[in-house]
Amino acid sequence: MTVHTGTVHGRLIQLDDAPDLPDGQRVRVTVEPADDSPDDTCPDRTPATPAVGPPVEDWTAA
Repeated sequence: MTVHTGTVHGRLIQLDDAPDLPDGQRVRVTVEPADDSPDDTCPDRTPATPAVGPPVEDWTAA
């Protein structure tokens, strides 16, 4: 068995390096997060930007 790492894109997984298998070969895949994978970000997506607006105190001022 060989372990490869990659990035999930919906139903596709882009491997960081090519496996030593012929194109079209069916394989069995077990997926788990990589140890170096950040918990709250995805490298191919723009990180969330915090909302900018008036302080909460301004919302509740009478």
